[in-house]
Amino acid sequence: MRISDDFRKDVMAGAVSFHSVWGSLSAIHYANIPTEAQAMFAEPDRTEALLAAWLSNYAMPAWFLHASPQSRVVRQSPASFEGRSVLVATVEIPGGHHAAWVPDDSGALRRSDSIRGLVIFNEGAYVYMLATEVGIQESDDAWMQFVETLKPFYQSILFTV
Repeated sequence: MRISDDFRKDVMAGAVSFHSVWGSLSAIHYANIPTEAQAMFAEPDRTEALLAAWLSNYAMPAWFLHASPQSRVVRQSPASFEGRSVLVATVEIPGGHHAAWVPDDSGALRRSDSIRGLVIFNEGAYVYMLATEVGIQESDDAWMQFVETLKPFYQSILFTV
């Protein structure tokens, strides 16, 4: 197991990830909600739109496009997770797998593609994004199955205000 911990004080954001040599990944990304926007996140009817905007405008450029410029959101949907309203999404990251390598057309090794399953929610002054490696994209009717695997990880986290 390898643990990565990164925090950027200038933007009050960071990530902690747990990688295994067998390809599993559990991660939590977090970012401070600017004071002027915190009241908007307290309005339940705006949660879905705000979390979707955060994924597109903050998480994608900060974490996924940084890793691979061809990264894209594959699916996203509002959902309920552990009693809270969340945004569930999958992101495809070409060449972005943290542990798996595959041969390219010339036979040279390159990082395998990654599909990350995400659960995004706000708590207090932060937006949190739980992530796991999904592997092969699941069928249309079962694409959110990864959410169940994130519940024990979520339950192990102590969120402080």
